Amino acid sequence: DTVYHYCRTDSFLSIIKNKKLWLSSMDHLNDFMEKRLFISEFEKFINESEDPKVYQSIRRSIEANMNLGTPYLCCLSGSGDILSQWRSYGQDGYGLSIGFDPDKLVAHKGTKIMNNGLMEYSIFLNKVEYLDTKSIYDLIATLMHEYRGVVKFHNGNLDFDNQPPDFQNKIVDLDRQFFHFNTHIKSDAFKE
Repeated sequence: DTVYHYCRTDSFLSIIKNKKLWLSSMDHLNDFMEKRLFISEFEKFINESEDPKVYQSIRRSIEANMNLGTPYLCCLSGSGDILSQWRSYGQDGYGLSIGFDPDKLVAHKGTKIMNNGLMEYSIFLNKVEYLDTKSIYDLIATLMHEYRGVVKFHNGNLDFDNQPPDFQNKIVDLDRQFFHFNTHIKSDAFKE
């Protein structure tokens, strides 16, 4: 399936000339809830839980890892002709929608791009999921159930270094899951 990038004509010329797509910081996107929606629902989950202290510990761990690096992205669409995309990104209809074969978008695999162990080799192509807040809340509840051993760990002494390697990986994997969902889930209000 082809993916499309809507852009102004000057951006198109730069893409053609340099044979590169620019990545933008998620901190500077036009959706003010970017990187906040999933965490906001986790806050709600914490406040409604029987033991908020345990989940606050998980939240601190997740926040610490999220603050180690800013995600960068390039927005692509599964459709090359969406009116709202033309208006917002395609120079109000005077720009272009460039189609790409996703298999030919080369990410330099194995290239270390940040010092965060959670995401150091992290150039990839992923779809955004558009979910309502109840679905996000339910997803968080499912994650907490699947990682109940990690939840118990956060209720204890948090001695990460003395945990078996498999369990250390499980602890880190929960942070990865949160990082992934926090950067790939948007409000269903944006779905077209």
